[in-house]
Formats: sequence, C-alpha cells, structure tokens
Amino acid sequence: MSGMPGLGSDAAQFFAPDIITPEQFAERARPASADRPEMRLMVAVMENGIATYLRYASEARIPAKRRARRLFGEAKAWVESDDTSWPYSFANLCMALGFDVSQMRKGLGTLQDNAPVERTSSRLSIRRINGSRHVIGAGSERRRPRRSARVQRRERLERNLAAMQREASASVGA
Repeated sequence: MSGMPGLGSDAAQFFAPDIITPEQFAERARPASADRPEMRLMVAVMENGIATYLRYASEARIPAKRRARRLFGEAKAWVESDDTSWPYSFANLCMALGFDVSQMRKGLGTLQDNAPVERTSSRLSIRRINGSRHVIGAGSERRRPRRSARVQRRERLERNLAAMQREASASVGA
C-alpha cells in the first residue's frame, strides 16, 4: 500500500507529484520553434513570396500588366532557384520549415497553370493573430467601403450639432 489511506497503490501514484530535472524543465519552458523570432521571419518571407507568386500568376499573362509580369518573374525565379548560399532562398526556407522543395514547386506550378486569366478584385489576405495563428480570406470583401471626405464631414457636423442641442436643452431645463 501507500502512505495515502484508502487509496490503492495505482491511485496514489497517479496523484503523486512529478519530479523533473532542470534540463527537462528548460526543454518544456523553451518556446516552440514556430514562436522563435527567426522562424517567424522565415514564415513571413515564405508567405510573402508565395502570395506574390499567386497574386500575379494570372495577371502576368495579360500583356498590359508589365508590373505584374516583373513581380511574378521575380517570385518565380526565387521559387525555381536552387541557390542555397542565401539564407532566405526558397530551398533553404523549405528545408528550415520542413517542406519538401519539389512538392512546393510542383504545387505552385499547378496553381499557376490553373489560375484564371481574368480575376475578381479579391486578394489573398493573410493576417496574423498573436504572431502564430493565421486567418486567410478575401481581404477586400471584409472591409467596409470607404466613405468620402464630404460624407464624413457632414456626419461629424451632424453629431456636433446634436451634441450642442442636447447641451442647450440641458442648460435650459436646469
């Protein structure tokens, strides 16, 4: 039996405190690899490169879109490069983040080939929450339409007028 009255030996072991060494504690207290600043930077560089690649993949086919062709060309050259001398090359980022380089290239190529030539106005929007979680969606549809300066000025004047009328009626009633 154990030193705990009324409990079997299994139950006593279940409620006994765990003893860990300082090394084990340091391993548990250390942040996960995704929370390290350099890993977050690598993820941000990868996200930016892939978002640029995808954003301009279809627009690069339109002859009048020179900027889109240039940006897509840069992103495509970055993805297709096997240069590992630069720490933020596509191949190095894939290796550091645990992605298969050839599968990533194959997937991006498939997305490029299947991208429609005419796109809607929605853009890929990647927002960070607390540094490690992502929300991916169409950013332009989520935003409120912007009001003109004249409408904003009129609304502000109406609010000020209403506030002044309330103050005047409160002072007359007092």
